[in-house]
Amino acid sequence: MPADNEDKPATKTDITRLSLEIVKNAANTDKKTETLQAEVHSGFDRVIKTIDSFVGKLETYERESITIPKTLDAHGDKLREHEKRLDSLEAKA
Repeated sequence: MPADNEDKPATKTDITRLSLEIVKNAANTDKKTETLQAEVHSGFDRVIKTIDSFVGKLETYERESITIPKTLDAHGDKLREHEKRLDSLEAKA
């Protein structure tokens, strides 16, 4: 309604126009809400993927920190055995 008609009652046309604007604004709000929800969901997906990747790397490092020292110890034991055998062979020769 125009400002100079503030004292006059709203007409059926005014009410129809306002109701159409309300419906249009509600539709725009719904679209914006859906867009925002999609963006938030996308952001959560990126965060979850990053966390999953990080956890996978941590698990790999954990396995390696357990496996590698054991492997090195086994190789060290094998080298010491070879040294003993070489020393005994050299002593016989």
